[in-house]
Amino acid sequence: MGMKCILPGTWVFRSARKIVLFRGLLFFLMISASESALALHDFEKKPGLMQDTLINLVGKVLNAETKKPVQAQLRFFRLPYGGNVGISKVKNNEGDYRLTLMKSYQYTITLTADGYLSKNEVIDTKKPGEVDRILRDFYMVPTGVGQTLRLKSLIFEQSKTSITPESYAELNQLVEIMKKTPSMVIQLEGHTDYKGRASLNMELSQSRVEAVKEYLVNKGVKAKKIKLKAFGGSQPLSREADDERRRINRRVEVRILNI
Repeated sequence: MGMKCILPGTWVFRSARKIVLFRGLLFFLMISASESALALHDFEKKPGLMQDTLINLVGKVLNAETKKPVQAQLRFFRLPYGGNVGISKVKNNEGDYRLTLMKSYQYTITLTADGYLSKNEVIDTKKPGEVDRILRDFYMVPTGVGQTLRLKSLIFEQSKTSITPESYAELNQLVEIMKKTPSMVIQLEGHTDYKGRASLNMELSQSRVEAVKEYLVNKGVKAKKIKLKAFGGSQPLSREADDERRRINRRVEVRILNI
């Protein structure tokens, strides 16, 4: 891997796989197991190509209960293969952050902070609400018995129990938390959409938490540390009729039973 300046304000980065050239910007090249990745941070916006290809994700990181700022670290990578990797931190005491992403992709954003459960969010830059930025506040759950964490990347298709690759990053983060906290015991709580037969929804939610437990155990978490509970469609997040709102009802939440 190497870096060479061939014109004023222009840098070429070389790796075994490709050469990347952008005028006026300094990029950090990192090599992952899958591909070269560019971390784009704190750049001075230039006209032309950069405005067309990059977008800022901005907002605050806050405590989910008190709404006070959290001094968190933010990591991102592009889905589905983990390219375009970067890292940043909350930049002031107000909880403000900024990430610079490439347009027309989906990203997983992972937030970590002392005293809080790690959090994963999926950001879609294909349809930003603003021309040059996306506004998004993140809320982190304090670590403590009784706290719940919704696995937002783990949303099931209707009547399905299979875990898709898009869910792996968030589940792997949960694996890491549990390995770092050997005394932690969790309860996986399965939910479905409220429509359909109650008995079938109960069976489906049970099958989903069993699938999640199997994934965690296969990654090295002890089975006795994972309890299961199925709720069927009795606790929907939304009763709106559109498909997107109904989709979020098909979920698994993590409740901390012991730390």
